[in-house]
Amino acid sequence: MIKDRRDEVVVATRFGPAIPDGEARRPFPVGFKFGELQVNAEPRMVRRYAERSLRNLGTDVIDLYYLHYPDPGVPIEETAGAMAGLVKDGLIRHVEGRPLR
Repeated sequence: MIKDRRDEVVVATRFGPAIPDGEARRPFPVGFKFGELQVNAEPRMVRRYAERSLRNLGTDVIDLYYLHYPDPGVPIEETAGAMAGLVKDGLIRHVEGRPLR
């Protein structure tokens, strides 16, 4: 945990592929040596991922939050909108997103 050293670190974390049991999983269209990658970037899941990261890290804000892989079943605007809501709510400070080429 970083709570005792929060002013000494920048917290950056990603979300998308670590999906809780019972939630929708969509294959990300890329081949991996060890199997298929599953993602879920629905807006309600974006908040759940952030809250889980905050708990795991023992902090109250994430400095940089980014989507690991886009979800082919969710318009990117919806995922980005959920991330903007987390900025507005003070859970994250900055977001990162880059389109895949």
